[in-house]
Amino acid sequence: PPGIPRIEGYRTGDAISVGDTLTLGCISRGGNPSAKLIWYKDNVTIDTSYEATDGREVTNTYSMLVKPNDNNAHFICEASNEVSVTAFTASVQLTVFYPPSNIKIIGADKARVGETLTFECVVGPSNPASEVSWVIDGRPTPAIASWTRSVKEGWVTTTNISITIRTRNQSRVTLLLKHFAILFFKPSIFKFYTLLEFRRSLASKKEYICEKAIYRDYSNPFATLKWFRGTGNDREISGLTSVSGSGVSSELIIRVKPADNEATYKCEASNPATSEPLTANVKLRVYFISSLVNIKTKPKFPKEGDKVTLIAETESCNPTCSVKCNKNGINLQQLVENAFEAQHFGKSTKSTFEFSVSPKDDNSIVICESFNKLNKTIKQRHTIRVLCEYTNFQLVCNVQMITLIL
Repeated sequence: PPGIPRIEGYRTGDAISVGDTLTLGCISRGGNPSAKLIWYKDNVTIDTSYEATDGREVTNTYSMLVKPNDNNAHFICEASNEVSVTAFTASVQLTVFYPPSNIKIIGADKARVGETLTFECVVGPSNPASEVSWVIDGRPTPAIASWTRSVKEGWVTTTNISITIRTRNQSRVTLLLKHFAILFFKPSIFKFYTLLEFRRSLASKKEYICEKAIYRDYSNPFATLKWFRGTGNDREISGLTSVSGSGVSSELIIRVKPADNEATYKCEASNPATSEPLTANVKLRVYFISSLVNIKTKPKFPKEGDKVTLIAETESCNPTCSVKCNKNGINLQQLVENAFEAQHFGKSTKSTFEFSVSPKDDNSIVICESFNKLNKTIKQRHTIRVLCEYTNFQLVCNVQMITLIL
């Protein structure tokens, strides 16, 4: 069965605001076959899409624009496959802050002198609960009673007051509603929370190490964070955004390729207080190894007694690869090894070896290995063919090419 899922992007107890974009990621590892991941909101299916990243990890990402009715909503991620007896689940409950949208005053609009009137005000729902004050003819007046009640979306506040009409003049009843003030300030100075080295081995397409680039921001309202590859107007890349009461962070997970070596990834932050987005850049260093070693000999078809120059050349590696060769299990002495600029800001290596051949070297096997700090080795085999002559009409070695002189 698959592993127990985990939810990224939000933790129960964190506060988010109406209008925020929230991205929830559900991740499950293991299982054969891979897990099916399904998102539920209050037990209603909302997303059945999921993607296997490396054959062992499955992800389902759900994005939404936060609304007032998302307060106290339960989001459940369910992981299962064909052999699961019961599904594994993980869940979060949202806390959404928003001001009240409904304010209602209940009471008479006409009265006789000496009559006592009662007014009631109902405000909400909102989260957190609203604070209500009464003002009569410009003078603050305490309420008789105030109370709040919990509803699914948040809180409804009710307060009432009584006044006695003492003159024939009109009285004006004013309701002051206090919720929370919205202050705008710019995102803080950009700083990457953590950035680890990206590595990938091309020896096996299934072997790679993908680490995280995370940007964390503290601003009000929380900034909108966007990722781009390159420093220009490149295509936007989806990140996993997490919102908490103290800030917002965006996590970018990349399956790196050799082409990402020295590539720049940019994060932009903006909110209503910024005239232009703030940006921060990070340049990647990607480790990779060439999957090929090219081997050639000079001369191509040596004769008995010839000195053979063997050249082994790798394609682009980072860091630079070294090469060693052996003939029939015996190491060959290296004459020289040079490195040259190559694709993806890597280097190719050209190593030269020299040895003499005799008839017994025909069909010898040369094995060359390239390796670097990735602790991966790429091997290439090459067969040496030696041309020889007839002696007293006796064949002394296998013949690759024969020229008869009569």
